[in-house]
Amino acid sequence: MMDAIFSSPAALVNNALLRKCFQSMTNRLLRPLEFFFAFQFHVNQPPPESLTQLADADRLDAVVSGEDRLHHKEWNPYLELPKLPRFRENEFLEFVRDLMPQWFLQHFRLRDAALKSTKRLRMAQLYQRFFRSPHFYPWFSARRDLAKQQMNNTLKFCIKLLHRNGNRAFQYFFDGMPVEHIALMHQHAQMHLSGAQSTLSASADEELIVALKGHIALLASALDQSSRGQQYLDRQQNQHHRQQQQQQQQQQQQQQQ
Repeated sequence: MMDAIFSSPAALVNNALLRKCFQSMTNRLLRPLEFFFAFQFHVNQPPPESLTQLADADRLDAVVSGEDRLHHKEWNPYLELPKLPRFRENEFLEFVRDLMPQWFLQHFRLRDAALKSTKRLRMAQLYQRFFRSPHFYPWFSARRDLAKQQMNNTLKFCIKLLHRNGNRAFQYFFDGMPVEHIALMHQHAQMHLSGAQSTLSASADEELIVALKGHIALLASALDQSSRGQQYLDRQQNQHHRQQQQQQQQQQQQQQQ
């Protein structure tokens, strides 16, 4: 009898509506946390570090859209590295209590919360219970790892795209730049190259490796034009030799064992 009631067309429709309603509420609750999965970068301005920009935005989409900006022609992939905003529970809860915008609060109807201040407090308590649940950090860590992978993939794509555009397009970034900045670009490019070459040969991105080597050669040529740049290159070369010697010693020790 009960099975017939719950399997009736009306019951099935109601169940579908309830699931849709709960899914919609869950998505709205998680929406502000998307801020921490959207990689940020900056062009001639400090990178965003806090949630206060959410309070000033008319909608969250205006804040978390970062990937399209990575194709900005003035963005230097070796100086302005993209990164994910840091997450701290206390900072997020403080934002919810004090700065949560009205466009977000209006989606939730909470009992005894007619005033915005009361509603913000109730929302902060709701998020705090969510953070204490056994499900939050596994979900958050998985989303964070996925965001890092997307960020790194986009960065690699932009480096390869810059290489495809030719040497002149890349030289645009460091023409007239101080030696310290060129040296920093060279250091970051070397770091990316080490990471690209450390992967298994079957999965290595050959186009990325070629692009990085080409950029490193151009940066080294620019550094070689000044005495300070030559000093930096000499230090890099000496450090590289020391690392090679250490690796050889470790290999010999392993063979002897």
